[in-house]
Amino acid sequence: MEKFILKMHKNLVIIPAGDNSLHKEWKSYDSNFDVVTIYYGDDISQFEKFCETSIKCIKSKGQKWFLLSDFLLKNLNFVETYDYIWFPDDDLLTTTNEINELFDINKTYNLWLSQPSLTGYVSYEIEKKVEGSLLRFTNFVEIICPIMSVETLKKLLFYFTINESGWGTDYLWPKLLNYPKDKIAIIDKVTVNHTKPIAGNYKNRFKKEPMQELRELFSSYGLTFSQIVYTKIDL
Repeated sequence: MEKFILKMHKNLVIIPAGDNSLHKEWKSYDSNFDVVTIYYGDDISQFEKFCETSIKCIKSKGQKWFLLSDFLLKNLNFVETYDYIWFPDDDLLTTTNEINELFDINKTYNLWLSQPSLTGYVSYEIEKKVEGSLLRFTNFVEIICPIMSVETLKKLLFYFTINESGWGTDYLWPKLLNYPKDKIAIIDKVTVNHTKPIAGNYKNRFKKEPMQELRELFSSYGLTFSQIVYTKIDL
């Protein structure tokens, strides 16, 4: 099932969303982005509500990065008309203005790959906001909410489904981009709230334990748990 509205902007948010997705609060009349919703729930009325603010609204089931990969491969000509694409989880609390600024900063600094800083349930210290910082150039962006330029997306798309859980791919992406020192960043000026802890039902959710997938990926590509801040741009 799909519903479409007219394209309006050069930035795009693509979000796999459940019934309690917070993204319904993101879109407003002054947003500088369009939204694609991939609804994985079963409530048709909720699907209809999400469609009201989505340029494309699709009903499908699966893991986040498999849903994204499937949509992107089927709609690459459409996606290529945008400059930047954000792939957030659906439990992030943010606003239209914050998302607008994320895209503006990416464009201003010609970033290839980035994310906002995080509060709430944060997996890594490097993701926490640094006061007085606009952004930090790093070698790491977590898969919870990456923003990619469309050229970066085309380089990394094949690797979205390299394993089922996605664990380890956020360490692989910068290597595939040859670890640029000024194109991958955590944006401190914009901080979003991760409202829920990372799910722990891995036995029911994935065929293989995610940490095992991560170890296999690290072994195959020579990766390590390296998180480096190269330089910082102050406010």
